Amino acid sequence: MSETEPVKKEETETKQVEVEQKIISQVSSKTNAWLLIVVILAVLLIGAIYAGQQAERVFGDAVYNVLPETMKKKDAIDPEIKIHPELKDDGEKPNEKIIPPLLPSPTPDDDAQKEDDEEEPFVVPDGDGDSEESTYLLPSSDSTKLTKEDLVDLSDFDLKKARNEIYARHGRPFVHKDMQCYFSQQSWYTLDPEFKESSLSSVETSNAVFILNYEKERQSPYVAKDIGCNAEE
Repeated sequence: MSETEPVKKEETETKQVEVEQKIISQVSSKTNAWLLIVVILAVLLIGAIYAGQQAERVFGDAVYNVLPETMKKKDAIDPEIKIHPELKDDGEKPNEKIIPPLLPSPTPDDDAQKEDDEEEPFVVPDGDGDSEESTYLLPSSDSTKLTKEDLVDLSDFDLKKARNEIYARHGRPFVHKDMQCYFSQQSWYTLDPEFKESSLSSVETSNAVFILNYEKERQSPYVAKDIGCNAEE
C-alpha cells in the first residue's frame, strides 16, 4: 500500500462528515423555520381572538344597531321571543310572549250547582213594583212537552193550578173562584175577555190534556171542584 492511500481515505471521510453536517444543519434550519412559523401563526390567532372579543365589547351594540333588520332577526325563532333572554342593565327582563294559564275544568260540585240554578222556577218581574214575586209552576209548559217526572212532585191542587196556568198565560177568564183568586195575584196574568182556546199552541194543548189525565190517574179531588178563595190546600 502506498502512503497516499491513507491520506485519500482520510480526506474522503472528512468530506463525508462535512456533507452530513451540512445536511443536518439544513434540516435543523428548516425545522426551526417551521417551528417559528407555527409559533407566529399561533400568536397571531390568539391576538385576533382577543382583539375580536375586545371589539365586540366596545363596538358590539353600535354595530348591531346599524345592521339590517333581516340580519338582526336571522337567529330568531319568534320575533317576540328570544332564545336566551337576558336581563337588561336596569334589571328588567325583555318583552316575552306570555302564555295564558289554563282555566280549571269544572268540578262535579260546579255542575250540580249549575243544574240547581237551572231548575229554579222562572220569576216574572212585577210590573207594579210590588216586592212579592210571581212564579210559574211549570215555566216550560208553553214550549216543551211535559212528562210524569215534571208532575210527580206537585200536589193535587198544584196540578190544577199548573194545568190552568197554561190558559192563564193567554188571559183566560176563570169560572172557579180558587183559580180567579190565585191568578189575579200573579203579576204576569192579564185578563182577556176575548180569550179563545185556539190561541194555544199544539204543545200547550197537549200539555193541558196530559196534566188533566194525570190528575184523573191520581184521582185528584180538585179536577172539577172549586174550593174558593179562602180555602187552603
